[in-house]
Amino acid sequence: MIEFYIKTVKDERLQKIDSFREGCWINVESPEKEEIDKLSKDFEIDITWINDSLDIDSKSRIEQDNGNVLIITRIPYKDEDDEIKTMPFGIIISKNFLMTISLTQNQIIEDIKNEKFKVNTTQRIRFVLRIFERINRNFDKYLDYLRKKSEMIENQVSISLSNSEIYQLLQIQKTLIYFSSAIVANEIVFEKINSGKIFKMYEEDKDIIEDIVLSNREIYEGIKIMRDVLSNTLDAYASIVSNNLNIVMKFLTSVSIILSFSVLIASFYGMNVELPFQNDPNAFWYILITSLASFWFLYMFFKRKNWL
Repeated sequence: MIEFYIKTVKDERLQKIDSFREGCWINVESPEKEEIDKLSKDFEIDITWINDSLDIDSKSRIEQDNGNVLIITRIPYKDEDDEIKTMPFGIIISKNFLMTISLTQNQIIEDIKNEKFKVNTTQRIRFVLRIFERINRNFDKYLDYLRKKSEMIENQVSISLSNSEIYQLLQIQKTLIYFSSAIVANEIVFEKINSGKIFKMYEEDKDIIEDIVLSNREIYEGIKIMRDVLSNTLDAYASIVSNNLNIVMKFLTSVSIILSFSVLIASFYGMNVELPFQNDPNAFWYILITSLASFWFLYMFFKRKNWL
């Protein structure tokens, strides 16, 4: 899908237009091969730039060619299974247009279309910086969501620990690894832009990119802290499971030993040989009382030793 939008300083709203116009924003989303070839030909863009922006494994980076600039960053998103992951988000800056390329529908594009933040398509550098701000905000939002989800799972675990809760915590831990990798790679891109060597920026733009770099570092620190907490939590749960298992095994072993004496007495009197009291009409009660006494003695002994 290829869409064209434009908004100048004088315009109040972002307008969708039918075809290319100088100063417009070109939104490319899940394009077909024919559309990729047409974009490359019509706008004289290296086709590998488009393909790299659509490659799920692409790393964040900046490239320049014939006056055009390619910026690839990683953004968070939810997949079909409701798992939070990251994917590449390509931005191509030309002197006549700004193009965004995304593998699938995502929150960044929806926020631009719904004008959740103000942009002018003719101010291409400022437009890009606003996108970077939104990327950081989305990372922060998803991180807050993961934090609340992990706390909810921890509350469930305090009541009943099952494999389902452990799997969910491991899934959150994996997502944090994706986030950490994406944030570090994005910071390299932001730092290059902040250096002023990629394109010229006004003082206000420099302040914005500096805030973006700072925000990116704060998000990374938040991810790092949450990963440490989650790792310690999982270790604690593993210790709890192991300790509970030891308690259960100790209890079952103690019960087995206590009952074994009663079974031993019953086994002796089950032998087909001459036995004491075998002709006594009260022999059954003697055996029962002896078994109960041994049971009680061993129970009190184990209880005193805190083995039960």
